[in-house]
Amino acid sequence: MIPVPTLPRPNYILEFKVFDNTEPPLIESLSPFIRSSWAALLEKYPGDLLKLIDGIITYGCKIGFKGQHAYHVSKNLSTALLDALKMTAMLLGDLELGRVIPVDGNPPFICSPLGFVLKPGGKLRRIHHLSHPRQTSTNDGIARKDAAFRYKTVSQVCKQILIAGRGCFIMKRDWEAAFRTVPVSPSDRWLLGFKWNGKCYTEYYLPFGLRTALLIFNLFAEALY
Repeated sequence: MIPVPTLPRPNYILEFKVFDNTEPPLIESLSPFIRSSWAALLEKYPGDLLKLIDGIITYGCKIGFKGQHAYHVSKNLSTALLDALKMTAMLLGDLELGRVIPVDGNPPFICSPLGFVLKPGGKLRRIHHLSHPRQTSTNDGIARKDAAFRYKTVSQVCKQILIAGRGCFIMKRDWEAAFRTVPVSPSDRWLLGFKWNGKCYTEYYLPFGLRTALLIFNLFAEALY
């Protein structure tokens, strides 16, 4: 059994308010997280990790945006047309899973471009370019210091291997679409909009490419670890 740490590990203290308990709780949230299970899991964890996770599950996460309410509608990247049928199919899949929801697109609303990037092997990966346009994008409204993430150094990993001794295992976990399980607060969803085939949508869960997505999801990863 993995011992509970006596002190919280790095990336646990956030520089922004990650949930707002003055907002209404999420209604009929499609998030797979069960509050009671996380409460039992984190009962003995030091600090406020349980409070943060419970707040996110209950109210949705705030993404750390400190910019002004605005209205920007950006055109999709030209690469979005490399496979328009695939883009449509992915959108339909996300709609079915509740990962995105249709919206009217009225202000305030930031509509960031969709596109594809070519992965090794020739596969296309869909991107939601939240850093476009420069200076007025969603990511530009999030301070870099608020999204700073501390990684373990190679020497720290090697030290842990030596402590564990001969025969230990090193595991790498790759959770597919992991961010897409953390619900976003309704008051922040206007920041995560996009447009396809003339209709507006927004992200219900944390999207890849969001500056603070890694830091927010790491709260849950820390609990599972």
